[in-house]
Amino acid sequence: MMKMRFVAGLLGLFLACVCAMDALAQGCVGWAFVGNHSGAGTRRNTAFTYDAQHGVAVLYGGNTSFSGDSSATWEWNGVSWAVRPTSQVGRPTQIVELQMVYDSVRSVSVLFGGEGFDANGMGFRTNELWEYDGNTWALRANTGPAARDKHAMAYDSARGVTVVHGGLGLLPDGTFGRFDDTWEWNGTTWTQQLATGPGTLSSSAMAFDALRGVVVLFGGIKNSAGSLTPSGETWEWNGTTWTQIATSGPAARANHTMSYDSAHGVVVLYGGSSTSSVFHDTWTWDGTTWRQIAPSGPNAWSDMRMAYDSSRNRNVLVGGVGCSSWDCDETWELDLNSNDLTFTSQPNSLTIQYGTIATFATAATSGDTISYQWRRNGVNLVDDGRISGATTSILTINPAGLPDQGTYDVVATNNCGSVVSNSAALTILCKFDLNDDGAIDVLDYFEFVAGFAQGCM
Repeated sequence: MMKMRFVAGLLGLFLACVCAMDALAQGCVGWAFVGNHSGAGTRRNTAFTYDAQHGVAVLYGGNTSFSGDSSATWEWNGVSWAVRPTSQVGRPTQIVELQMVYDSVRSVSVLFGGEGFDANGMGFRTNELWEYDGNTWALRANTGPAARDKHAMAYDSARGVTVVHGGLGLLPDGTFGRFDDTWEWNGTTWTQQLATGPGTLSSSAMAFDALRGVVVLFGGIKNSAGSLTPSGETWEWNGTTWTQIATSGPAARANHTMSYDSAHGVVVLYGGSSTSSVFHDTWTWDGTTWRQIAPSGPNAWSDMRMAYDSSRNRNVLVGGVGCSSWDCDETWELDLNSNDLTFTSQPNSLTIQYGTIATFATAATSGDTISYQWRRNGVNLVDDGRISGATTSILTINPAGLPDQGTYDVVATNNCGSVVSNSAALTILCKFDLNDDGAIDVLDYFEFVAGFAQGCM
């Protein structure tokens, strides 16, 4: 079922993004196009997660323009896609707007909610929960949360529960709208958590931050004072309490995707849309700060899914809206290691004698070429008769004089952007300051005379 959201306002922006595709594909943090879905066809609003037990990413369902079976189960091993020979009847009936996470304690992929279609082609929402062990799908529950789609879901590996928040469906009062509830599935039972949180939301995204033991939620469509608006809020769930921890960072949006990169200890966010914009940006959240890390790589900007392949340290993104045929059949991978730009050594402050050599040295690492620019008091230096290495990792001033005193740093740049080193001070001790009082005056003359009288030459 084709669902065209925000079409009129977004189509022009989409075409502009396509024109920039070649540049975007060179994402500075290592976005790489790794292939099409082959037989799986174009997909959006799929269920997608990484199965650590079997070392594959698992895809199920999704809107598709492909004429084949949209409810087949597919696996990505980092090289190619392969369809799994699962039973036609023993698998989920829902195929779009669903969510799936991996339960690492019980080694199963957990799928919940979404939309299906009956024999007459009529759509319906469901509250079925299915689990996939790598070979077989099993229906585990159809009670608990109300039927819904466009919900957010994450697996809390610290507490061994799947967490669901929000979504669209029939509310308890019989009206259609957005849920503001939070539920947890422990592998046997659903439990509703009665905690005030992000409010009524749909099309938000969640990921579990294993380093800090919290579920992170960002964005979504929020019902605020009777008006539906994209959210730019960041919330965390610790198993007991929802806490809003940021309102700045990525622009307010919905239909984005998030995963947790355990190698770097950050939540990764990509894409999304608002009522007037589409986003190809990539952000990380370290528990304190959102940081935009790269221009985009994937062509998709909405309704894609992302999962973290922990065996290869890759964030794998599939499907979505934004390709030349609208729905995407592309697979992309994000490697945060590829072009990380960090200093491995910082310049040190120096105190030297007038007329001697001053040398500042630093080192940075990156998967890309690094350029350097040394500065004194924030002003770029250039090579001249005394200064050399102004655009290298080692700066030399020979000889150093009193005008060279000041604060030095270096700006390192790669195709991701720039980082600035720590500051280092250069202090010049003038050799004419014979009494070491920091001033050159008549007292230094008396010091010279006294030393000379004693035979000091």
